[in-house]
Amino acid sequence: MSDPHAAFSIMERLRELGAHIPSDDFGAGHTSFAYSERFRIHKIEIDQSFVREVDSREQSRAIVNSIISVSRSLGLRMAAEGVESSTR
Repeated sequence: MSDPHAAFSIMERLRELGAHIPSDDFGAGHTSFAYSERFRIHKIEIDQSFVREVDSREQSRAIVNSIISVSRSLGLRMAAEGVESSTR
């Protein structure tokens, strides 16, 4: 991501070839809404720093719920990092 323009060109070529592009660790570092819109990703993987505290911190829960809502609105697939079992 040191050269976003070059990365964008490469990712667009990959999309043209049929590649699906996920956004790993969404919410941390370069994986933001701005990059997700520009790179037209197919899947968001929510960063585990939010997921691991979803039951204990209201702020983490609000962030995860927001990411889920935006993902659904955009028709993106989702995954949550660090989820090994159901809590409910």
